[in-house]
Amino acid sequence: MLSFTRLSVALAVLAPALSAYASNILVLVGPGNQLVFSPSNISAAVGDVVTFQFQSKNHSVTQSSFASPCLPLAGGIDSGFQPVAAAAKNLPEFIFTINNASTPLFFFSKQAALVNECQKGMVFSINANPNSAKSFAAFQANAEASSSSTPTAGASSGSKILVQKSAPASESSASAPASSGSDILVLVGQNNSLTFSPSNITAQVGDTVTFQFQSKNHSVTQSSFASPCVPLAGGVDSGFQAVAPDATALPVFSFTLNNASTPLFFFSKQNAECQEGMVFSINQNPNSAKSFAAFQANAEASVSPSANANGNKKSRRMHSRDFAFAANVARK
Repeated sequence: MLSFTRLSVALAVLAPALSAYASNILVLVGPGNQLVFSPSNISAAVGDVVTFQFQSKNHSVTQSSFASPCLPLAGGIDSGFQPVAAAAKNLPEFIFTINNASTPLFFFSKQAALVNECQKGMVFSINANPNSAKSFAAFQANAEASSSSTPTAGASSGSKILVQKSAPASESSASAPASSGSDILVLVGQNNSLTFSPSNITAQVGDTVTFQFQSKNHSVTQSSFASPCVPLAGGVDSGFQAVAPDATALPVFSFTLNNASTPLFFFSKQNAECQEGMVFSINQNPNSAKSFAAFQANAEASVSPSANANGNKKSRRMHSRDFAFAANVARK
């Protein structure tokens, strides 16, 4: 269906290993409020599951390269920012599975709001040979020596984050979408509303869908028609993407469609926003029983402990629910 990175936002059960001999490897992100990954370099085999547990602040796990340690790798792994409250007990996690162990992989935290964490040495590697020219120590030295003008991922310049189903086999394997694909922009929380705009799009195989977060702290989380406000097991999840009121660089989250034969469903998992109608779909047939309007109605009718007590949910949305025709999004 989609290419995606499995992302969980609670203390989750680790993804099953590819074989009985695969290992589960835990990496702590920001332990003790430090700008570190612990451990900073690991050895992993094919089938091993690497789980990053975010322990403080608002870091990311973003793939880069040895030559450009503080620049996101095109088509690479990216957890997005994972904020952790000071008293949090449930810590967010990000998980992927190694499918090729022949080439070292390099990562960094792209957070640069207060300090550029990558240039402070907050980097990580997998299978970096300590005796080679591309050791972890050399990678970290490159990061600390990189220019302070390095742009950060998610800036409004239109940079894309391609979400992969599993860790790329190598830097070269995490290829960008085919040039024939179109870029489709979806605005999340436009004008502080609880909306995706447009709310339903038509997309083809190879098209890249980019969600730009414009307000508050929403998510793009895959669900199903039957359970619109429940995350789909193994589905796409951007994680929460916080936007400051005066933000000039807006976070983005992207994925590339590799199957257009089945409609896809999404929601914002923040509090009761799904029950407020903040849902989104791809390739919905407006004349079918599973139209976008029916999906949104299912969402509004679902149960939430934090649902609006006064029953005035619909008045808070700032968009029409007349989806007689699916939106054919203008292609760039």
